[in-house]
Amino acid sequence: MKKFISGVIVGVLLLTSVSAFADSASLIGQKVQGLFSVEKNGVKITDAVIIKGTAYAPVRSISEAAGVTLNVEGKKILMGETSTTSAAEAVSVELSRLNSELKSCQANIDSTVENVIKPREANLAALKAADNGSAESAFTISSVEKRLESERAYVAEQQALIDKAKARIAELTK
Repeated sequence: MKKFISGVIVGVLLLTSVSAFADSASLIGQKVQGLFSVEKNGVKITDAVIIKGTAYAPVRSISEAAGVTLNVEGKKILMGETSTTSAAEAVSVELSRLNSELKSCQANIDSTVENVIKPREANLAALKAADNGSAESAFTISSVEKRLESERAYVAEQQALIDKAKARIAELTK
């Protein structure tokens, strides 16, 4: 009888310790504490979640960004070196993306200047010439100046993006 009772006690201890260990090792049902953006050279690669102070990110996205091959065999994820051609291809793709961004930003600037800023400046000049000193006239002039300043700020933002892209292109072509 003693053997039976001691066997039951040992069995209960083993079963509860195994389930407690399995529960602490599982991420299922755990609260995500944060979300981080993973970037390489200023370009977003993927998002990583933070669970219990550890970042979890997609292995394939990270390996591709690092220029490493990824193979899955059974329950193993194998990472290996890649040839330099894929790194050159990545630079080529990045240069193409940056050149496209440059063209887009420049088109935005040109369009905003021609279609918005120049007409508003002409409108503002006409309003100031016809200013009769009334409160309504001052309000109209003020609102046009604010809109004009907003459009100039947009052009400055686009120019900053162009400068950033040009700097990155210079960095990649060294």
